[in-house]
Amino acid sequence: MYAISLWALTAFVVPRFTPESADSVGLFVPVIVVSAFVFETLDSASGMGFGATIGALLFVLGYDPLAVTPVLLLSEAATGIVSGLFHNEFQNVEFGLDNDSAVEATRVLGIIVGVGVLAVVVSVVLTYFQFSIPDVYIKSYVGVVVLLIASVTIVQKYVGSCLLYTSLMARG
Repeated sequence: MYAISLWALTAFVVPRFTPESADSVGLFVPVIVVSAFVFETLDSASGMGFGATIGALLFVLGYDPLAVTPVLLLSEAATGIVSGLFHNEFQNVEFGLDNDSAVEATRVLGIIVGVGVLAVVVSVVLTYFQFSIPDVYIKSYVGVVVLLIASVTIVQKYVGSCLLYTSLMARG
């Protein structure tokens, strides 16, 4: 679904709506909002891929990585918090200090938050010192990540299902 959506957007949207053309700015923003909604819905359904997919799309549309990265990080943070709240609400995960599983989930959450805070501090320090990476390296990195995500997804879909089938057949 990601590949089809990304192909449709780049094949049909990119030629008509570019950031440089003043005539299409009014229509360009809704296209980005709808694209972000579609990709975030797919991300919530499958559990991965939003940042890499929409990041690659925005790079293809001509946006600067310095403009794309903060938006993606804020979007992922907001949807992650909302997702965590809903998972807790529907009891897919249990946070708290009541029993062992809740304590373990809370401990893991604390580790993730700690690493996230450290990442924010490092990124702010690097931004303050204006540590810059050329756009070509960033775009190449994102391209490689998108290809790796696609490869892992395909391998898990076809090879993983074969391994599961083989192990089920071995059990009888």
